[in-house]
Amino acid sequence: MKLNRFFGLLILGVLGCSAITACSDDNDTDSSFGPVSSKVKLTLGGIPNAAGGTVVPVWNTGDKAVMYSLGNGKSDPNYASPILPGASTEDFLFTFNGMRNAPSTVVAAYPADAAISCADSKIRYNITAVQNGTPDPVLAGWATGIVNSYEGIRINLKPLYAPMLVKVERGNYSISSVTVKANDGTPLAGELVIDPVENTASASEPTVTVNLPAGVDCSAADRTVVAMVAPVELSEGYTVEISLSTGETLTSTSSEPVKLEPGTYVETGNIASAEATRIAFCGSDRIFILKPDLIRDSYKDAVVWQWDATSIASVLGIKASRCNHIDDCKPVESGKRMLVTSSYNWAVLLDVETGQPVFYTTKATNAHSAELLPGNRVAVACSSGGDAIQIYDISKSDAVVTSADLNSAHGVVWMESKQRLYAIGGTTMAVYRLEDWDTSSPKLVLERSFTSKVKGLHDLTMVDDHTLCVSGQGSWLYNINDDSWKELTLLSNTTALKSVNYNGATGEMWYTDATHPEGSQTWSTHTLHFATNAFGNADASTIRCEDIDIYKVRVFAW
Repeated sequence: MKLNRFFGLLILGVLGCSAITACSDDNDTDSSFGPVSSKVKLTLGGIPNAAGGTVVPVWNTGDKAVMYSLGNGKSDPNYASPILPGASTEDFLFTFNGMRNAPSTVVAAYPADAAISCADSKIRYNITAVQNGTPDPVLAGWATGIVNSYEGIRINLKPLYAPMLVKVERGNYSISSVTVKANDGTPLAGELVIDPVENTASASEPTVTVNLPAGVDCSAADRTVVAMVAPVELSEGYTVEISLSTGETLTSTSSEPVKLEPGTYVETGNIASAEATRIAFCGSDRIFILKPDLIRDSYKDAVVWQWDATSIASVLGIKASRCNHIDDCKPVESGKRMLVTSSYNWAVLLDVETGQPVFYTTKATNAHSAELLPGNRVAVACSSGGDAIQIYDISKSDAVVTSADLNSAHGVVWMESKQRLYAIGGTTMAVYRLEDWDTSSPKLVLERSFTSKVKGLHDLTMVDDHTLCVSGQGSWLYNINDDSWKELTLLSNTTALKSVNYNGATGEMWYTDATHPEGSQTWSTHTLHFATNAFGNADASTIRCEDIDIYKVRVFAW
């Protein structure tokens, strides 16, 4: 395994050093092995801590460094103190048996009792396979040069291991252990053997396990667990397994090749519990993602992500005051992206991780919802004033490809099973097929339109591959196979549902209702509703958000 050199390898020429105390033999230019004195400048790097940060120590009075000379069988440790302590970079004068007037490799370490050894031109260090989450405070480094030259030798000291930051998303659980393994079977722990001349490194144990006896509580914030792994190349990436206090095991795999650098952090992406419900809600100029089970005193306790639309005003080319009236925040692509629409005539396909648009338009008059379509396209439902379904290529922002008229369009859903786009507007449901879709002149062809069972249509969501949830004045399930309707009776007395998300497998439901408006707008509410029985007579719970005019709620994960 190739090791990326991390300590500035320094090859020094032979220079005159008459009357210089750092030289061993002022007048001897013959290459020989024997007693030498060597001036060495040692720089301390950062020592990782359990929180994923670093602490850079300084050389203090009483500190010592240890140095080894490689290439002559077993190397004995040699010790020296800083000449002028007080900084992280200091000069040392070492006296030891080594090569004079010829390049040789020396290894230095901090602290002086660092558990490394040198023999047969190799550096050995043990990375324990079972760890506790606190990285070893050991730094080491090497350089090649003429040790008794006037200039001396410079060595940067860093951890011999690569600190891996395992990031775990906030949730109502704690972490009890973390295990890391290479997908190609490369050992990651045990005896680490480094050959600084051949630039190679190898370990002996296949996995690293970090046991956390007290657990790491994730209820208040995202957490990081630090694992020490060998600085080797992983041709097929790595896998992380996280054991939670709930008994659940989270697994995250990266298949990309990676070089683990000594002393250089490698970070996993945020690993989240698949069991945790996550919802998004939007209104005004904000979107929030939260985990309801984290709520204690306020919804803010449970917010795991938030986005301010004014942050993209310059991208959209509009005033910040127009980055408002967000009316939908639909998760797509397994929650990695979100379709965001605004009644102020814009829509974006948002990358959740970066908070930046992948696509945008400011030509969607009174945009109320959007949907991804085949062929890297997106449909936007434009309500009163727009009265159309617009189609865009995601690769071409602000360029309408085609459109279809639909009065007061409010919702669009692509039904893969039927290869049809369903849309709602006013009291009408419309069904479109895609025509000439692989050309530069695609068409939305109206195949069928009919009067909905629901009046005042406002929201359309998919339940399964043959069922749509249609909402406005009440909410009904529409079966596209047989044209049958079934009312969600819990919502029978509502007249202004803005969003309804129904889980057909469990009967759960998240919804927003402006039948009795709350907030500063006729369409707004301050309440997120959750029900476990959509055919019952009461909500199971509600979440109050009194500082935002909420429009819709969407479910990222049930």
